[in-house]
Parts: sequence; C-alpha cells; structure tokens
Amino acid sequence: MKKKLMAWFLVLGLALTGLAGCGGQSSETEGTDSGEGAASKESGSDSGDAYKFGFITLADSDVWCKSVCTAFEEYVAETYPNCEVVTADGKADANIQIQSVENFIAQQVDAIIIQPADADAAGPAIEAANAAGIPVISTAIRANSGDYVYVGPENIEAGAMHAEYIMEHCDPGAKILYLQGTAGLSHSTDRYNGFIDTLDEAGFDYELLAAQDGDYLRTEGLRIMEDWIQKYPEFDAVVSSNDEMALGAIEALKAANIEDTVVLGLDATDDARAEIKAGAMAGSLKQDAVIIANTSADLAVKAAQGEEIEDTYVDWVMITKDNVDTE
Repeated sequence: MKKKLMAWFLVLGLALTGLAGCGGQSSETEGTDSGEGAASKESGSDSGDAYKFGFITLADSDVWCKSVCTAFEEYVAETYPNCEVVTADGKADANIQIQSVENFIAQQVDAIIIQPADADAAGPAIEAANAAGIPVISTAIRANSGDYVYVGPENIEAGAMHAEYIMEHCDPGAKILYLQGTAGLSHSTDRYNGFIDTLDEAGFDYELLAAQDGDYLRTEGLRIMEDWIQKYPEFDAVVSSNDEMALGAIEALKAANIEDTVVLGLDATDDARAEIKAGAMAGSLKQDAVIIANTSADLAVKAAQGEEIEDTYVDWVMITKDNVDTE
C-alpha cells in the first residue's frame, strides 16, 4: 500500500498542535505481537497474504474494550496466521491515541483499528491515517470526523432497550437514577438520549432524580451511588451506561442493605452475569465482543487487499436471568 508520508506529517503536526492543551499525559505506544508474523506483503493467495494491523483500545483497563482487542488478536492468529497484530493501550487519552496512530503509520501497518477516546479529538488522528493511505476501522465507538468504517451496535438503540425494560418492569411514577458514560464519547450521549427520548415519546410517567458521569469506572459508580443513597431516600431503578459503573452501584446498594432496586448495565461481562444470576442486577445489554472483533479483522484484511468495506452493525441482546446461560 502506498504511504503518503509527507501528507501525514502535515496532518499529524496539525493534530498534535490542536490537542496540546487537552491536558492528557504522554506515553510511548505499548505494543504486543500476535500471530506468526509477516513474511512478505507480495505473497500470493488471499488466505496467505501477510498484513500488519494496529489495534488501539479505548483503554486496556476497560474490561469490555480490552476483550474486543484480545478477541481480534486471537481471531487473526487463527484465521490469518501470516498476519501480525500490534496493540496499543489508549488509556482513555486522545493524545496517547494520536501518538499510537503516529507509531503505527511509521510502522506502515495495513489497517488501524481504533476505539476513540474522544469523538472530536479522534478525528485528526483518523485523518492522519487517511493521509497516509491507511484504512481505519472504529469498533463500537464513533468519531465525529475522518474517513473510517464503523463496526458495532447502534447505541441509541441500547438506550431505547433500557427504557423498554424500565417501562415493562417498573410502575408509572418510577424514580430513576442514571449513571452516564464519559462525556465527549458519542456512545455515551447516544445511550443516554436513546433512554430519555424513548421514555418521553412513550409518555411514560417517570422522575429522573439524577444523571451523573461516572467515566465508565466501577469506582465512580460506587462513589456516585453512595452519594445518591444519602441524597435520595427513595428510588426504584439505577440505569448504567456500562457494567462497571453498575457493578459499583450494586456494591454500594449491598453495603446499605438496599434491595429490590432494578439495576441495568451494559456489556454483559462475566461479573455482570454473576450478579444477574444472584439477582442483584436485573439485566445487561450484550454487544458481542467476539463478533465485533472477528468482523473488524475480516474487514481489515479486505481493506488491506484494496477492497471497499462498509459499516457493519451488530445487534444488542438483553441478558436477564432467563437467558444468562444461553446467550
């Protein structure tokens, strides 16, 4: 693949200048190799082509996001053994992600897979890859600019499904607390708006007691829920934009001996499934990390071969006690 390196240096310089005041820490890209390595990019058949892919997580500390990266590595190693995967921990920092893109462009990878840490700030990084002639795939999180293909679910639909569960399982007048995801991420906004809009459009009688950004962290879910328990003597449901915050909220509820609260999460992680089985969590929306990873890998190979690729959507599944062992 022909690399437009001079154009890249120009775009990347602008990107780094624009983000200099964001306050994020700098870090060298951390990389691990997977698969059996690349021999020659001129190898013959499609199945034998040797390509190098760079995968940048939102943050390795995010259990679900890291699981997509791991599944991607495993699938490439099994399905495309001549290909190589290098990974970078985005550490939820747009500056670090831009540095990772810079590193991958210098390595002349054949495709970059990214989980943007900031919908706006990711744009210049994606545009730098575009200028270098490297296709970009964004998994589960959208950026607001740049040329990329999206693989994942519709996050507005996730909010709608949370709302539908509340309307089915809570009485009119329900008092609701909402744990929002990190501000600035498109899926955080979409999940919240999908939830509120669905309730309002259905004319459901509810009271939103509070909505607060928990940064997708379990520790923040715990801290915020502890504050809410002191502030609000009565509430019926806690809806969370991911499982980690929901699990923190459950920890606070257990410590306060509060039962019968409808708690909803998202990601259907192993810890969330355990709480669903125990009855502490009502449900969690599953976005299939393996399907997203495998699809992203297949598209990365096609893009490296010069084929056109398109957005691919993955359905949500509500995991409850009824299907926790089968889905």
